[in-house]
Amino acid sequence: MEKIDAFRSFYSGPENVHDKELFTEVFREAMQAFQSELSKDSTKVQWLYNSRLDSLEEVLSATVNAQAQYESQKDKSTMRRTLVDLSKKIHYYGKVLDVMVQHHPEYVSLVWGAMKVLFVGVVNHQNLLSTLAGALCQIADILPRVELSIQLYSTSYMKQIVVPLYTSILKFLVRALRWYQESRTMRAIHAITRPAELCYNDIIAEISSLSQRLSELALVSGLAEQRDLHTRLRLMHLDMTRLRDVVLQMKDSMAAEQVINASARIEFRQQLTSIQVTQFVDILSKAPLLDPLKSLESSVFLRKRRRHISVPYSLRFWFTTEMQNWNQGHGSGFVMIDGTWKLRHIVRDFCTDSIMSLQEAKTPVIWALKPADFPQQADSQVWSIDILKILIAQAIRLNLTIQTDSELSPRLRACNTAMTYEEWLQILASVLQNIPYLYMFIDLELVSHPMDDSKRSWPRAIQRVLAELSQRGCGCVIKVALISYGSHVFTTSAIGGDAPPVRRIFILCCNCSAPIDGTTSANALCYDCIKLTVDISQGIPREANIQFCKDCDRWLLPPNSWVVAAPESREMLALCLKKLRGLNKVRVIDASFIWTEPNSRRVRVKLTIQDSVAEGVVLQQSFEVVYVVGTHQCPECQKSYTANVWRACVQVRQKVLHKRTFLFLEQLIMKHGAHRDTLNIKEAKDGIDFYFSQRNQAVKFVDFLKSVVPVFVKNSPELISEDIHTSTKSMKFAFSVDIVPICKDDLVALPLELAKRIGNISPICLCWRIGTSVNLLDPQTLTSAEIAAPIYWREKHQFGALADMKELVEFVVLDIEPTGYRKGKWVLAEATVARASDMGANDTTYFTRTHLGHMLQVGDSAMGYLLTGTNFNSAELDAIEESHAYGSTIPDVVLVKKHWPRKQKNRKRHWRLKRMAKDEGELLPKKSDQARMDAEYETFLRDVEEDDELRAALALYKNTNKKKLQQQQGGMDVDSMSVAGTEMTEDVDGDDAPRVDMEELLDDFDELAIEDQQ
Repeated sequence: MEKIDAFRSFYSGPENVHDKELFTEVFREAMQAFQSELSKDSTKVQWLYNSRLDSLEEVLSATVNAQAQYESQKDKSTMRRTLVDLSKKIHYYGKVLDVMVQHHPEYVSLVWGAMKVLFVGVVNHQNLLSTLAGALCQIADILPRVELSIQLYSTSYMKQIVVPLYTSILKFLVRALRWYQESRTMRAIHAITRPAELCYNDIIAEISSLSQRLSELALVSGLAEQRDLHTRLRLMHLDMTRLRDVVLQMKDSMAAEQVINASARIEFRQQLTSIQVTQFVDILSKAPLLDPLKSLESSVFLRKRRRHISVPYSLRFWFTTEMQNWNQGHGSGFVMIDGTWKLRHIVRDFCTDSIMSLQEAKTPVIWALKPADFPQQADSQVWSIDILKILIAQAIRLNLTIQTDSELSPRLRACNTAMTYEEWLQILASVLQNIPYLYMFIDLELVSHPMDDSKRSWPRAIQRVLAELSQRGCGCVIKVALISYGSHVFTTSAIGGDAPPVRRIFILCCNCSAPIDGTTSANALCYDCIKLTVDISQGIPREANIQFCKDCDRWLLPPNSWVVAAPESREMLALCLKKLRGLNKVRVIDASFIWTEPNSRRVRVKLTIQDSVAEGVVLQQSFEVVYVVGTHQCPECQKSYTANVWRACVQVRQKVLHKRTFLFLEQLIMKHGAHRDTLNIKEAKDGIDFYFSQRNQAVKFVDFLKSVVPVFVKNSPELISEDIHTSTKSMKFAFSVDIVPICKDDLVALPLELAKRIGNISPICLCWRIGTSVNLLDPQTLTSAEIAAPIYWREKHQFGALADMKELVEFVVLDIEPTGYRKGKWVLAEATVARASDMGANDTTYFTRTHLGHMLQVGDSAMGYLLTGTNFNSAELDAIEESHAYGSTIPDVVLVKKHWPRKQKNRKRHWRLKRMAKDEGELLPKKSDQARMDAEYETFLRDVEEDDELRAALALYKNTNKKKLQQQQGGMDVDSMSVAGTEMTEDVDGDDAPRVDMEELLDDFDELAIEDQQ
């Protein structure tokens, strides 16, 4: 608030002072200041007192009137103008006369001096008129701006400037007024004695200066007012924000109260609904009703006992068209099952099985079944109304969420007043209209009262209920099954209309004497007898042979195609089915593999087929087919054992002194199966050669290399032979693939121009990843960049690594402090390290910045490059040292990765890697080279253990058969595919070192044709 008051003092004055009073007060102060200056000149004071001027405008008006009066008194003849012009010219040429004065100084000087004084007076008089006219115009222009400034910003600061400004203007106006009121003689004398330069220019300059200060003060006042307004707006915004927070808090509280009220209303309605349902059930339970659950349990018990004592009947009438249409229809419907007394058990078992299946499927179902111990006394006889009550009670107990208190209230009132059969039917219809899907089974043999005449009207009543539900448009689907046996309930009059009576004709099976439907039976046989006498799998062989090439892991697809199929895969299943004859005559329903031991050379498949044995009778059968796996060499593998049959060769090279990139590339090739089309793989100097039988296979392999590493490819076709008669040629193609000579964790010195082009990264950086491009990282700033393969190969000089992993030095972290900057997984930190070899020998330490702040702690060991005191033969590093921008930024130490201590020796790893079988040829390694290669491979295995990203890109397998692998190593047994040795030759990581989890390992399923070697 103090700051706001300070701003306000620059642009706001007293609120109770009017503009006219302010102008009068300022003018009076100016008059007092003017009088104090004129205290020695009594004539001016007296004249000012007699003039009785009340404002500066009146003084200006008097001056302008005097100027007009003076202008009206001037001589209008041309004599004056001629005199003025002559005076100017003589005054101008007076300089010539000044020269003549040197010859006659006494006389000429006297005459000329007098004439010069006269002419100077004329010229000064004209200049004075011009000065006065210009000054009056300037004052007339200043006064409106001064009044506007005072009206806008009536402050003390403004008053301090306006008072001296008015005083100066008064000075000038009084002098001008006095001059205009003088006689001609006095004006002529004053033109010589009081020129404009001496009497008026100083006042005019002072008026201009004060006017400029007034304008600047008005500008500053405007800026202060804007600042004040901005501050007030900010305070208003804060107040509005606090008000908005309060409103939002009130809104949240109101929403919470609404939720509580809504939950309370829902709970109240649920309790009210449960009370109404209880009342509904109490009303229905006033009459002695049968318990439907006990009736169902009794029927299930009798069904199990009958099936345990005797052979079940084979009558399956539910396979008929009528039953299928009733069950699978989209709309509501009902079916009438009319049987004889001898078939009552089959009909009851059908209802019991259907109800149990629907309950297991969680489908709504209600029923009214006749229990086995149902009494036949007169006092316990059942009416049709009792069956309706049983059904209504079950529908209410379903407790569906769509039942609400508003819907149950009218039904409860109707239930209290219902007396007749039609009224209870209406209640049943109103209860069923809110159930989306429902099955209903009604055993009409339960109606046992002799006076009940509505027993035969059940079909018509059910039709009427379903039609009424359809007219209401409630969308419910009701499936009703009416059951009767021995009472002949379903007649033409019962169904309504002119429909023929329902008739059922049963015969006995000619094989087992089971009752069957004579209208749909096939050859007078029941379903079980048909399965025993008919074999639909006849003509399909139970055994077959399949051929497998163990060199390339492909299967023979007759007549001459070879396909790749994994064990128990969809492709393998399709291959097995195509080998069977006779499957085109039947319908295959299902096919699946049965597990077998991989060494058994057997593949077992279970088939399920269907076929029609008679009109309307479909038989389904399952059986097993055994496939014997035989080995057969494919044509491509046959060529691989023949010399000089290749047509394309891919020569992969990397001009470095180690094989780290090729070890990584080998695992990628193995994981993706890119080597499957090769005829031979041969070791070469600085690389590997891959031989293919076709050019497109080599092109595919080259495309794979481009997708995983940065390469440069050159194609060199060679003409082998040519037939000029048929215009056919035999060509061999050689693809030269050069990999960028930079590996992961290498120290790189970039050319300065290239470093600026790829993002102005520091030229001393680390290679942290090799993909389709070279990814670089500045460990001092966490700035990253990438060099695409085309950019690298376009350089005039293809630079390599400044230092590789062989030059890594072990350092001990003495102090480390993160700076707080994080980028991805890296954390920038400042560390003080010392060489492990210097510990205890000297006190030399190095300060560096590293990207390993997330994993290094005090006392840890780290591997890094020592740049101080190391000589590098690199032109790029020399250019960096000579550069003014980067010469001082070269670090002493660059840390690469954390180093974990090794403790135990000769311990097997629980994982392994596969290796490609390569033909060493004439490049059989010496003992020293073999030791170097083993050390490089051990370093690669440790990198796999320590680097999660590297491990995710490879395929690691469980090391399960160690004894067999050790035997193969002792016998120097090399197969077409070998497995990497995973023995830790030196020692094992410490407790805190990263390890390979068993969840990351894969099971090797290639034992069918591939023997592994560790």
